[in-house]
Order: sequence, then C-alpha cells, then structure tokens
Amino acid sequence: MAHAHNGLLATNESEAVSHRKELDRIGLLIDAASDAGSEEELTRASLLLDGLVESKLASSLGALTHYFRANIWSTRGRIGGSGAEWNCHQTELQNELLELRRAITHPGFPDLSKLRKCQIYTNLANGLSFLGRFIEAVEMWDRAIALIPRFAAANGNRAIAFCHYGYSLYDPGHAELLIAAANDGFAQALADEALYEGTDKERLRVYFAREWQALNLSAEHYRCGRLLLKRRYSHGRSKSERAYRQWCLRQRLFLNPLNDTGPSSIAARDILTLPTIVAPIEPTGCGPPAAIGFFNQMKQEFVSARYLCYEALQPRPLHFSDRDVLLYDTWDDPAYALATEKLRMSFRMAYSLFDKIAHFLNAYFELGRKGLNGSFRKVWLDPTDRKGKVLAPAFTARENWPLRGLYWLSKDLFEDGFQEAMEPDAAELNDIRNHLEHKYLQLHMEGPLSVAKSEQETLRRSLTVEEFEEKTILILKLARAALIYLSLSVHREEQERNQKRSPGKMVAPAPLEVMEDRWNT
Repeated sequence: MAHAHNGLLATNESEAVSHRKELDRIGLLIDAASDAGSEEELTRASLLLDGLVESKLASSLGALTHYFRANIWSTRGRIGGSGAEWNCHQTELQNELLELRRAITHPGFPDLSKLRKCQIYTNLANGLSFLGRFIEAVEMWDRAIALIPRFAAANGNRAIAFCHYGYSLYDPGHAELLIAAANDGFAQALADEALYEGTDKERLRVYFAREWQALNLSAEHYRCGRLLLKRRYSHGRSKSERAYRQWCLRQRLFLNPLNDTGPSSIAARDILTLPTIVAPIEPTGCGPPAAIGFFNQMKQEFVSARYLCYEALQPRPLHFSDRDVLLYDTWDDPAYALATEKLRMSFRMAYSLFDKIAHFLNAYFELGRKGLNGSFRKVWLDPTDRKGKVLAPAFTARENWPLRGLYWLSKDLFEDGFQEAMEPDAAELNDIRNHLEHKYLQLHMEGPLSVAKSEQETLRRSLTVEEFEEKTILILKLARAALIYLSLSVHREEQERNQKRSPGKMVAPAPLEVMEDRWNT
C-alpha cells in the first residue's frame, strides 16, 4: 500500500508540474498577444485555458486560471474595447473584474505568492476605481499594501483615487485631508525602495510623479493634514461607546469619507449629508426639504443597522427576553437568540436601503418611473426598452464619477430578470434576503452540522452564524458605499445644474437647522 500511495503522489506532482508549465506558456501567450494587439492569439489563449479542467488542477493553479482570464479580458478591452470612457456598457472590464473576484474567492487564492495576490488586488482596485467605485477600490489597494507595503502600483493608484475622491467632496476641509493622504501614497510609490513589477516601471514612475506634482500641496497644508488624520479625538463618554466607535472605524463603516483613509480618530462621526440643493419653490422632483428628510431617514436606518450588527457580535449572557421560550432542538445545532435576530434585522435594514436609493434617484432625476417596486437594477434603464439593456436618457454618458459608481454597484446585486452580476456571490446574497423576508433562513452555531447549508431546498436555507455575520458586514459596507456615492453624485449634479442655470435667475437661501442629539430622545 505504501508503494502505491507514493506512486500516486508522484503522479499528482508530475501533473502539477505539467499544469504549471502549461499555465506559464498561456501567460506568455497572453503577454505576446497584448504586445501585438492580437485578438486571434487571445482567443487561442482562452481556448487553451478552457482545455485545462479546473477540477484536476492544484488549488492555487485554479485561482491562477481566473487571473489569466481577467488578463485576456483586460487586453480585449484595450485593443477593442467598449468605446468612450463614460460608456456605461464596459463589457470587457466587467468580465475582467468578475474573473479577478473569482480568483480572490477561489479556495486556492491563499496559496498564491504575495506578489501575485498584490497584482490581483491592484488590478481589481484599478478597474473598480475607473468605474467610480473608489470606496471598494481603496479596500483592495489596502489589502495589497498590507501584503507588500512597498508595492508601488497599489500606493500610487490609491493616491490618485484619494485625489479624485477629495475633488468629489462638497466639504473642502475633508477634501484637503484626503489629498494629504494621497501625498503619503505618492511618496511611498516614488521612494527608492518602492517595488515595481513588470516592464513598465519607468512609465509608472513618470505617471505617479506627474500626478504628485499636480497636487501643488504646500508643505504646511500637508503637515496640518497629517496631524489632523493622526490626532486622537474623543470616541464617547463610556467604555462601551468607545468600543463601538473603534469597531466602526476598523470596519470602515462610518458615513464619513475620511474613514476610507483608515481608522483615523477624526473619522469617528457620521457627518455625511446631502450637499446644498437648489430647486423650484414647488419642486416637481425630490427637492429640499423632502430630499434632505429622505436622506436623513436612510442614514438613520444605516447607523441603526450597523449598531444592531455590532451588538449581535458581542459576547453576552442570555438575554432575559430569551428565557422561558419553548423551542425544540431540531438536531442541527440551531441558533435562536435575541443576538441572532438583531443580526437578521441588520441585514434586512441594510439591504432595503438599495430599494430606497432607487426611489430617491427616480424622484431626484425626475425619471417618472412607475411600477419601480424599489428595483435598484431597474431604475437605471430606459422603460421603453423591453430587453432591459438600454440606459435611461438621464444617465447616458453623464460625466458624474460617483453616480457611475452607484450604477456599477447596482450590478453587485442580483434581481429576477437581471441575472448578469459582477459579484460572484450576488445570487446567494439575494437568496439570503428572500429567505429572510419571505421564507426560512436557519442559522446554526459552529459545528459539523453546519453542512446543512449546502441543501437546495425551496423553503429553507441554512448558514452558520459566522457565515451570516460575514454576509451582513458585506451588505453594510455596500450600503455605506452606496450612500456616499449617492451624496457625492447629487453634489456633482448640483454643480452642473448651477453652471447651466440662467445668470439672471434668483436663488434664495433656505438654510436648515442642524438637529441636536437631545431632540432625538
């Protein structure tokens, strides 16, 4: 038996070496096709990848196939492409990002080298940022930098995104702080010890140096910005409040753009609002104060969902409301408690915000959509197009980076009739929501019985509590990003409307008073 076992290992090792050589050959073919701009060679590389049955590959090689497919789509976008920069149908880029996400979620991803992981994270971040999803992009660049702090492409591209993020804000003080954070990134990217991979080191260096110089940031502004980002501020009166705010900072869940620079103490406040809005005295769309009130409500729902999630994650003794509740043990390690119900409520509340954002867009842009039913995917489309492929005229080729990000974020959500999604787990998230709202989502404590999650049942879906916690935090992060994109897209739209407004038209100020915390008791 020992000889047979050793022979099997030798065969597997031999196959692994053969597969590695084949993938290396395909990688070189993709590089050559990119240099030559050859669609024919790209097709050949794609067919060779198809010939490698993933189930027979070593785990890390399986993740690598998705990275190579992403490179094929990237090259196709460069040599053919979907047209203009503001075209919302970026087919090649959409497929590239989907493949990069598949690589990251592949079981073999942890086995890849640090450099390869950094390349995947950075390529995904670059694509997300181009599409306006700069918040999610920053998180991917940060993952790369955490692995290799000297990785120039991540530091430099993140710095550029911080600049554009800052330029998109309605608060000039916060914009300066984001630009100060960008300054640090450029310094890292252009340091002597910075790590550049590939053959375009000099081109990237020149590009980052030019962008850094364009900041035109004085030494005093930079020094003050760094001090403010590093200064410690009060996080509350009680130990429990301070622990909660520190958790929010670490998870980057404050409705505050500064939280995207990291867990800076200054970011521990939910200061995001809508910018100044100009509207007729009797607005036909979503003008002030209705728009402000609507955003207030969405913001309050988000921060409440966030706190429910936090509370659910804290180890606590049995709550008195759970005592003397007659329940049966169904032999599958079920989780029933107030904490798990808070987690369910958090997921529901956060997910429902996308429906509300759809209605806000419908009103603010005066789309006149009826029968929308809160569809975050449907609101972007021209209702006269039965195939659901044509963007509504209000959104066509609109040069609004945060609005573009909001549109592409909607593609991370799965809806009936919209099977196309950029998030590999989009259908699962939608299925979880449907089971929460209408069916039976069963949560289990950790244990061997958690395998019940794989059951394909009409009525029941099963997850461990730990898995559901991860999904809830993911939805909270998406909802936070969506609210920030919404606010900044309105700011950009208001800037454009002000430029087009007749100079002789009078605009009367109507300031709103800030609500004090004590009013909410």
